Amino acid sequence: MSRPIIGITSNFDPEEENFWFKRYYANSIWEAGGVPFSIPHLNGLLDNCDSILNEIDGLLLSGGSDIDPNLFGQEPKFELKQIDPVRDRVELELAETAIEREFPVLAICRGIQIINVAAGGSLYQDLRRQKDQVLSHQQDAPRWHPTHSVEVSEGSILRDTIGQKKIKVNSLHHMNVDEVGTGFKVTARSSDGLIEAIEHDSTPFQLGVQWHPEAMVGNDESSRLLFSRFVKASS
Repeated sequence: MSRPIIGITSNFDPEEENFWFKRYYANSIWEAGGVPFSIPHLNGLLDNCDSILNEIDGLLLSGGSDIDPNLFGQEPKFELKQIDPVRDRVELELAETAIEREFPVLAICRGIQIINVAAGGSLYQDLRRQKDQVLSHQQDAPRWHPTHSVEVSEGSILRDTIGQKKIKVNSLHHMNVDEVGTGFKVTARSSDGLIEAIEHDSTPFQLGVQWHPEAMVGNDESSRLLFSRFVKASS
């Protein structure tokens, strides 16, 4: 049986003129039984998202830069960091098309924020300024090291996948899901009440997580199970 092809969205380096994503993503997909495939964000792709999804079996919305707050009805705050308008537009179109088609999606860090905005939800632009008494969500520790816990909802795809009520995760973000988009529900929260995972109510596998499981697969069983479930759902 052939391996499913998983399209992974990319960052862009304007100085080197390179599209790229961290090797963690490719390794995690390959080890889970899939074939990683890079999706560059070009303006021309906006009218071809259906065609892109026709060529792959699953979509991984990867981490990266901040999202333009104008896309969820807000003015930019001082703490907003670098944005990539082309990437925003292409990924939103991909996410909207995937939602409409009930296409398998794993959305990681920036990815959970993109799919939430695509569904009409909103974001915190900077947790430290907009939310009181939050944990440290930008860890000063190795990327693979889990630093805080999240509690996973019973009856969710995530809980069914990892088989645990509480897990430890890494944390590398300052934006976060605020109001959840139409059709999605919260399926994990950190102890400070922040949303750490969402999934679609009615599709087989459209799941977003705020942490970076791709960086933890080497020493974390729940991360390996998550990628395996995603690749299987894409088969």
